[in-house]
This record gives sequence, structure tokens and C-alpha cells, in this order.
Amino acid sequence: MPIPRELGLLLHAYLEGQRPRLFLFETRTGKAWDRRAIERVVRGWGRLAEVEGKCNRHRFRHTYATTLLERGAKPAQIQKPLAHTDISTTMLYTEVSSEELAEVARSCWTGPVHTGKSYAHPGEGGSLSARHH
Repeated sequence: MPIPRELGLLLHAYLEGQRPRLFLFETRTGKAWDRRAIERVVRGWGRLAEVEGKCNRHRFRHTYATTLLERGAKPAQIQKPLAHTDISTTMLYTEVSSEELAEVARSCWTGPVHTGKSYAHPGEGGSLSARHH
């Protein structure tokens, strides 16, 4: 799965000089971390970073999906790296930031977008279809 360049650089630095391994995060015996170990470590990272609320591995998936959405990815593009079979599941993962929502709301009040086409307004002739010149 592709990862952002910045993450690749961080992972490379993390692994540099260490013995070869099968798993990015593994126990001292070389086995992959189990679910409980991941949850414990992530909670610890959350405390260290002073993250408000519940910090768990699932929150990272939400943050990843939301970041992709904010950077312009389409939901179908986000669906693949999250391995969701149903796009509605992917949409649950994408949280719109309050600033992004405020920007959308502001754009609604700046007036109509000029499309180069002339449209009938409500009450003008009974049809909302495009006028023909």
C-alpha cells in the first residue's frame, strides 16, 4: 500500500541500523504485535501526545481517511487503502473538520456561482430549466 513520503522517511529512520525484521512492530521474540499490544502502545502514545478523548488504533484510521479527504481524495480512492468493501463504511471514517465545514457554509452565502448559463428563477414562468437564448 502506498504511504506518504514523509512517513516513509520516518519509517526508514526508525529502522535504520536495526536488525532485519519481518514485522514493522514486533515483540522481542520476533512475532508481530497482537491486538492488545497495539492498543496498549497507542494509548501510551495518546497520553504522551496529550490527545484528548479516547486514543486507539481505530482513531488513526479515521485521521488517515479524513486527511486524504481534506487533501482532495475521492471517497472511492480512500476506500481502497482502508480495505472497505462498502463505500458507506468508508464515509463513516471521513470526518469533516469544523474549518472545512465553515468554509463550505461561507461559500453558500457568497452568491451564485456564475456558470455562463442563464437560469429561470422561482416564479419566473413555472420552469427551473435553463433558458435558451
